[in-house]
Amino acid sequence: MRPFCSLTLAALAITPLAAQVSPTPERPFRADRYLPVDYRNLVFVDLATMRETGIWDELEVGMLKLVLNQLEREAGFPLARLDRMTMIAEVSQPEGDSGRSPRPLDVVVFEGNAELAVPDKITGSDRYEDDAIGGQDVLRRKSWSNELFFRPRPEVQVIGSADLLTPALTGERKLGRPCPDILSLLAMRKQSLFYFALDMGEAAMNERMTGALFPDVEWPEGDGLQFLMVHASAVGDPDDPNVQLDVVLRHAQAGDGVEVTKAAVEGALKRFGTEAQFRLIAPLLKKVAITTDRGDVMLKLDLGRGRAAAGRLAMMALPLLAGGAPQQARAAKAKAVAEEVVKRPVAVPKPAPERPAGEGKGKGKGNGNER
Repeated sequence: MRPFCSLTLAALAITPLAAQVSPTPERPFRADRYLPVDYRNLVFVDLATMRETGIWDELEVGMLKLVLNQLEREAGFPLARLDRMTMIAEVSQPEGDSGRSPRPLDVVVFEGNAELAVPDKITGSDRYEDDAIGGQDVLRRKSWSNELFFRPRPEVQVIGSADLLTPALTGERKLGRPCPDILSLLAMRKQSLFYFALDMGEAAMNERMTGALFPDVEWPEGDGLQFLMVHASAVGDPDDPNVQLDVVLRHAQAGDGVEVTKAAVEGALKRFGTEAQFRLIAPLLKKVAITTDRGDVMLKLDLGRGRAAAGRLAMMALPLLAGGAPQQARAAKAKAVAEEVVKRPVAVPKPAPERPAGEGKGKGKGNGNER
């Protein structure tokens, strides 16, 4: 038999064996594997897409560098290893008349392009205990939040409330999904850099957000805001895209509340344009396009390309990270506190009794004021 034929037959003979022992390719990771059903608050950041578009490089050397360095210290790994971050949150209402306060629940999923180190605040803490749920090794922090931390893969970290994560780990829940409103807000959105959606129908969230953005606005009964979504995406030329910022303020219906929100947004943009903390982005605020569509009030802003977009994103983020509530709202609160202090009676201290001659000399108990 010719050598070539022998090699061919040998190759055909071992091919089935090779197919049997070849490793099965790992399935792509899905963050929604660990998310609950019908969640109503969502934050998503896609660092991989930011790197592809050049936005991340500009952010790293720009005004947000100090903020990003702090985030790295908190995470425990270089942000260069992180591709995506997904976070959801909800509020667990107490059952019956227990008198307990509502309890915040959340899940955060970090997806990396290399192994993500466990943060020192977890490895160096004695508050976490080893546990296992559904075959997955976890670290459990027994506290009022009952928090879990685990790594389904070396490059993935999941941390969050046990109430939300246990059904996923035990197989009771297969895949999570957002509520219909968030699903529709996310529809047809491509090349996302980041987005977040907040449930404005939840009383505490509504009070916090509307109190900061629209402190003096009142909506018609039953026609207030239901959702707020902010979305940044790369649009246009894939090799040199523009960054577009979209904001949607959603109502349950197309009613008078939509017009109230539109007027409130226009007033807020004018107000921000005159405040010192927003002066760097005042020219940008004048370029915001405002439209309405049924129950939605929509804002759109083109931030430009590459470095310009990154700089503008940073300028918009810094006032918010510094606590960018309108100065008028803070001033009103400070004024109210000051007025309350003025109304309080001032206690006049009684004169200290005269000390007999010679007392206080030598050793004895002191009050810390003796010299």
